[in-house]
Amino acid sequence: MVFKPFSFLFGKQKKEKIILDTDIGSDVDDALALLFGLKSPYISLDGITTVYGTTDVRAKISRKIVDYTGRDIEIHAGEQIGLHTPRIWHTGREGEGILTEEEFSKPLHEMKIGEQAVDYLIEKIMGSSKEYTIVAIGSLTNIARALLKEPRFQDNVKQLYIMGGVFGNDYGREPEHNIYNDIKGAQIVLNSKIPITLFPLNITAQVPILRDDFEQMQESEVSRSVKALVDVWFDYRDTIFGRRCEYTCMHDPLTLAAVVHPELVRTQMVHVDISRNGITRLDKANGKNIKVATSVDYDKFREIFFGTILRKEY
Repeated sequence: MVFKPFSFLFGKQKKEKIILDTDIGSDVDDALALLFGLKSPYISLDGITTVYGTTDVRAKISRKIVDYTGRDIEIHAGEQIGLHTPRIWHTGREGEGILTEEEFSKPLHEMKIGEQAVDYLIEKIMGSSKEYTIVAIGSLTNIARALLKEPRFQDNVKQLYIMGGVFGNDYGREPEHNIYNDIKGAQIVLNSKIPITLFPLNITAQVPILRDDFEQMQESEVSRSVKALVDVWFDYRDTIFGRRCEYTCMHDPLTLAAVVHPELVRTQMVHVDISRNGITRLDKANGKNIKVATSVDYDKFREIFFGTILRKEY
């Protein structure tokens, strides 16, 4: 299907000031979320922090994508290990297709990347009065560390959008990746005073994009750089599954897009608890009352997603 860029109504709304906290570089949906944030006329992407595993490589990927736009956005590598991290999962191909051999070994400061994501988050949030929405699309370690280091942090975050957790019998009783990778950190964040909107896997898995639809991403250097990461991701999945994979789900782009396009999802206030094994569960007695996405308009998402990332402006 051929998608066209939107004719956005630029006077429609004030730009939302966002900090993106991401484990970009493994599943390609993080890179596509970043591209969406850079191209949306309704988002002011003011900072990027990386989390989980090779956060230095993740920060370098972010820098390369941002630099193609000519934008000056602060990027900081964050926590590699969570407060409770039973495993570190990588594809082993993080950075392939976008970083040169020299860039892989380059010191972070030479690529204008900071190394203290937690301190950056605290400084940015505490220096404002509920101006910033944080969109967390990886494990929640950076946010948890910020809360532990500066308890007043929770009073100054405008809102926190999280891709994490899962509900429903279709997914058995396995914990979702982002929550499981730092269970204690997720518990700390969930039980804070920050206004939270949670996008669980059972909802974000309802926005698959066909492999062939990404072929349209050729209109700019930044789009081609992300398209190269799309190709690496599909090649990895083809190898893992032993067949050609025809789609991938936009977990993280949905989470970010819903900040400025709330019509994409229906939400409900429910009490959510995270078990010691990382299972997200409804628990009125012990859970925190947060907003949870319960359904998504897939056709509308696809229209807005491609209408945004195919824009020539950023």
